[in-house]
Amino acid sequence: SSLYSSFETSLLKFAILFFIISIFFKLALAPFHLWAPDVYEGSLTSSTVFFAIMPKLGLFILLIRIVYSAFFSFLEDLRHFIVFIAVISILIGSIAGLEQRKLKNLLAYSSISHMGYALLSFSTGTFEGLQLVFCYLIIYMYSGLGLWGIIVSMRLQRNYTQKQNTDITDFMLLGKSNKTIAFFFMVIIFSIAGIPPMIGFLVKLSVFLVSIEAFIYYAAFIAIIISVISAF
Repeated sequence: SSLYSSFETSLLKFAILFFIISIFFKLALAPFHLWAPDVYEGSLTSSTVFFAIMPKLGLFILLIRIVYSAFFSFLEDLRHFIVFIAVISILIGSIAGLEQRKLKNLLAYSSISHMGYALLSFSTGTFEGLQLVFCYLIIYMYSGLGLWGIIVSMRLQRNYTQKQNTDITDFMLLGKSNKTIAFFFMVIIFSIAGIPPMIGFLVKLSVFLVSIEAFIYYAAFIAIIISVISAF
């Protein structure tokens, strides 16, 4: 009876692992992120705003309901896998973003990195970590809406059949042409990058603290180093 019970639990963990991986695909976490940059680039900006920001909170709520509410006892067994995915997402999202010259591609890799930070807070298994997941996602959603709102309002792409994406160089003279939009654009970018004293810095610092309190030292150390690179 005990052998059968052990086998049944192992099979259930295997099934939950695949279910979690399917959610990681939807969140575009590395290494399940390969579809995201192409979809971001090929889609209209108005539709990109929706699927780049809105589903994130709902998918994390589903993940929390599965892992924290239904199978919390399995979190300890899945922790190393979840932390590994979080660190890889932060690493790939930050390093690959350095090579991007298209704005949508840059925001796609930025999303991958930020979902890695949220997942790192999720993996702690503590109440503070769960609070930080919601704080991080809410701030990310508001920052993303503000950023995409500025991009849409500028209407840089006159004809979407000619130009699907916006080059980063299109913003070079924004400070001279519209100082107000340039100021808000700068504030949002600084917050997303985690530059103090913006709120993005405070919530990212809190993610590092809850990770250290949960004894995930190596992941917190790597995330701190990579966050410096991603600020570039």
